[in-house]
Amino acid sequence: MRNAILVLCIGCTSASGTIAVPEQNDLGAVEFQVARGDTFELRAFDAAGKQVAFVSRGAHDDGTEVVVDASSARTTMTTRATGLVMIETQDASTEQLLLLPSVSSVLEREAQLLIHATHRLEAAYTAYSCDPNDLLVSPTAAQCCSTDYQSTRFLNTYVSRVMLRLRSPTGGVCKNANGSTGCGGTSCFYGPSGFNVAQSYSYSASDNPRIEDSGGTCGVYYYGSPQWPIFDDVNGTQERNMNCCMDGSGRPCDGPNIACSSCANGNPNYSANYYWDY
Repeated sequence: MRNAILVLCIGCTSASGTIAVPEQNDLGAVEFQVARGDTFELRAFDAAGKQVAFVSRGAHDDGTEVVVDASSARTTMTTRATGLVMIETQDASTEQLLLLPSVSSVLEREAQLLIHATHRLEAAYTAYSCDPNDLLVSPTAAQCCSTDYQSTRFLNTYVSRVMLRLRSPTGGVCKNANGSTGCGGTSCFYGPSGFNVAQSYSYSASDNPRIEDSGGTCGVYYYGSPQWPIFDDVNGTQERNMNCCMDGSGRPCDGPNIACSSCANGNPNYSANYYWDY
């Protein structure tokens, strides 16, 4: 197999460059090309010139839209987050490709995308119904599934979307992506409940989605007719429209916590405007 070539940028206008990627990958990608502009687009091709993977990131009315298309599976995800975004892939081969050090480092640096590994886990994990303490009082988290590797997936039937939230692996609330404190407000990666900003995937009523235990992960499957749910519908205990203190203390504010106005550190934009809600 030839070495892969990676061409990546976002928000750039200059000519493309290339970076050799020596790692092997199951998709057989040997070349990556990127369209430079307001929307980031990565296309991977095999030795025959066939496209085997596509990743894009661009602006959306909600904030950000990320598309991953590979291994005959295409997902379109939206999130309110406009900075660093962590995404999942639908299969192990795509995950392997995007997690290659030579690829993932550029994805993070140039496209502000992190890959959440779920398919190539070294330990056995368990999927189970969600803890109400992890969820908002509304809307109802239908078929809510949690896992030991810190993700929560459920249906928001009010807007027909599959929701995904990722918990800080180091625990706690109001933290940066690396688990450190010092962030404030919506600049934090993990928010006042300890999860990142929710990611959502649309579906139609005829899709009949059901969330299932997929080898220790919370997978969503679609059927030709309604299926009996496996996981419970859950209404949580956390108040809506909370935020992280702007003073970098790592404290949640509003709801049952300290008032955000009292830890705003002089910043008038201390309201989250439902940024952390789903």
